[in-house]
Amino acid sequence: MSHKNFNIFSNEQSLFGSGSSNAGWEVTSTNGQLFRINEKGFYPTYVPGDRPGYSFIKNTLLVYSAGTDDVVVKSPWVSAKSAYNYMASIYMSVEDTAATLTLDLEVSTVSSGTGDTYSSNSSLRQPTTANVSDGDSLMMFQSFSTLSNTSFVRMVITFSGQGSDPLTSKSGLFLYDPAISEDNITDSATFANVMYNLLPSFMLLDDQNITDFSETHPGILPLPLLRLVEVLTAPASEIADLTTDFDYTRPTDGTESKSKLTDPDTAAAGSLLWLANVTGSNLLTAASGFTPWAAFDGYDWDDFDLIDGIDDDSVEWIDLQDFSVDFFDTVQGYRDQIRTGFAGLNAGLRDAIVNYLRTQ
Repeated sequence: MSHKNFNIFSNEQSLFGSGSSNAGWEVTSTNGQLFRINEKGFYPTYVPGDRPGYSFIKNTLLVYSAGTDDVVVKSPWVSAKSAYNYMASIYMSVEDTAATLTLDLEVSTVSSGTGDTYSSNSSLRQPTTANVSDGDSLMMFQSFSTLSNTSFVRMVITFSGQGSDPLTSKSGLFLYDPAISEDNITDSATFANVMYNLLPSFMLLDDQNITDFSETHPGILPLPLLRLVEVLTAPASEIADLTTDFDYTRPTDGTESKSKLTDPDTAAAGSLLWLANVTGSNLLTAASGFTPWAAFDGYDWDDFDLIDGIDDDSVEWIDLQDFSVDFFDTVQGYRDQIRTGFAGLNAGLRDAIVNYLRTQ
């Protein structure tokens, strides 16, 4: 089964960009400027792909108000499912002013121009607001559902003065760790639900009725315990689903089906390195300086004829050496290497060489 996407922002977008780019984050009001502060944040986070030992501190986006008018900041447009539940979250901290903070979501059929918010379409969820004092910090949440024709969504953050008071000039709002996550409870992975329901009944009751007794910050997060279990069990849930969904069909009964855990043709691209280790393959790349044609050294041209299907051709060795080997640097190339054992247990065998090079 599919798993919920815990952040439909890309890694670059959740970091507010790099270099001179803010990855689509922008001020849409006349007042306000954006300044990114690299690797300075309010708490550690996990970013898939970060190097081991890294502190997991994301970038912070400073929203600076030079005047007293409201500042409106919008995220980049991101693809979203139609008629689907989402949960938006972002950490905010204000400096040198008391303020009202508003978190809203804008939906659209296209990734440009202006879409719909609650102010233009009352069928959407009302935005989350919070009145804060100078120096206050909080995590804001906004649950929302997209429309039946929605294709894109983005955050809308408003930084304004409280009540009738204007915003203090030369004040700042710090934004950190933005996320828009898929939030259909029915899409929770089977393994996560099993682990959740093994918890004591009083914990489940509290989790399901959290809004009855919680006095936390605005935009309260429903079912926080289920969400925590989902995050903690995400890798195990994926493995469990791959295992339980596998139904082996013998070759004698029809087209053979293989587990996506071990089949190089259907395994996830990110799993191929692991699968190569299991099968004794050493994935070869052109970038490593490897030339696959070295495998032919010492063979006579009868062996080459088996591959190209042309007898007594006039191909010279120098022509073969000059042939592009870029096909080695493709995901399909890695799948073919594992399946044929070209650079693994079958390395150097004529059949492995023939079977692999015929795929190119």
